[in-house]
Amino acid sequence: MFGGNAQHTGQASSLGPQTANLAMTSNVTVKARTSPVIGIDKTIYVGGSDNKLYAINPNGSIKWSLALTGGRIRTPAISSTGGIYVADGYSLYSIHPNGSIEWDTKTFTQEPWFPQTGPPYITFTSDITIYNDIIYFGETVGRFGAITLGGSMKWHAKDDRYQGPTIYVAPTIGFDRLFIKDVEGMFGSYSLGIGNLWFYWWYPGYTGDMTLYPLPIGADGYLYVNLFGFLSPVDYQNGLTTGHLPSYDHSGGIGISSDGTVYVGSTTGYFYAFKNNSGVLAIKWAFPADGAIMSSPAIGSDGTVYFGTDNGKVYAVDKNGSKKWEYSTGGAVMTALAIGPDGTLYAGSSDGKIYGFHD
Repeated sequence: MFGGNAQHTGQASSLGPQTANLAMTSNVTVKARTSPVIGIDKTIYVGGSDNKLYAINPNGSIKWSLALTGGRIRTPAISSTGGIYVADGYSLYSIHPNGSIEWDTKTFTQEPWFPQTGPPYITFTSDITIYNDIIYFGETVGRFGAITLGGSMKWHAKDDRYQGPTIYVAPTIGFDRLFIKDVEGMFGSYSLGIGNLWFYWWYPGYTGDMTLYPLPIGADGYLYVNLFGFLSPVDYQNGLTTGHLPSYDHSGGIGISSDGTVYVGSTTGYFYAFKNNSGVLAIKWAFPADGAIMSSPAIGSDGTVYFGTDNGKVYAVDKNGSKKWEYSTGGAVMTALAIGPDGTLYAGSSDGKIYGFHD
């Protein structure tokens, strides 16, 4: 799933590549629209700009592709049993490892999937998050819900404070709560079991949030919000923040390392590391990269952070801000990077290829 876990931190349990050794490329021929996701059998799954889900073997060959019929494919997620789940803006699919569809919610005809009273039907506009084998999703008009791996609705909720904003980003799970962010900069904290509201918050003057990245949450209980280039730590217990960090034009996705360091890229070409001192962010270092950084980082078990730029570069930077290596792809690297269980780093490029790096 996006960010490698339900907290969307980008942390990996394995050591990423220490050198720019290209172990494989896969030519899917279309622009990667989603982050690569790695299955338990090391198959790589990625959504393309043609609205197909691609399954790629570790050697780079295409295993299969599946055309989805909805509006826009979202980042897939893998269950603990190896099942593949993906939304396309209209439906949610459960897919077997061989590429056949197990179930598809648009074929469900019972309540609440297909209300007898007519629309609104359930849609799936967000990336999905799987936690303890439950699928969490967001949709239109502020609705969100939880589904079992078998396709049964666990619960479905709507916050009446939402009057239409769509939820595009994956729900975040931490400290037994579910955190939702909609497209207009409204945020909510809900009980994980039934979706009851704890609280909601928003920032006056910062509606219209179009940075479509989840809210990562660290082990210290802080969520991180990226609003129009302003980075804010938010206490998960009450939604309070000490204020926005002065803008460095932070427009990329946010990563959080195991030591609590917060990483984010910028359109000015700098990749930043921040330390959170009880809700007050202080800059640790800034790394100058070639091109704007819109991708979300992946973080290896040794603290090495990996990210891409719109000039086609993939970078590996150590936890002190020193470059380990860089590699030039043939197109912009705009989606989140991912590290597989064997330590292979995967990056999708607009040149129609998936790149895999392994020592």
